[in-house]
Amino acid sequence: MVVSYTLPENLPNAVVVITVQDEVIVNTLFEGPVEQPWSFNQEVVVRGSAILRVVVNGQLTVESPL
Repeated sequence: MVVSYTLPENLPNAVVVITVQDEVIVNTLFEGPVEQPWSFNQEVVVRGSAILRVVVNGQLTVESPL
């Protein structure tokens, strides 16, 4: 499956952390500072059910099942 996230236009820059937690591990897909325009797309393999979490500037902005 593909994990995608686009930094909202109202944020000129941010520190972003993207993780996927499945039934076995928590996998950090991206962590670091970004500037506009910025988007993330990566294919990931998960085992069982999984949850995508995106933290922007220390705030949890996305938490959704995959």
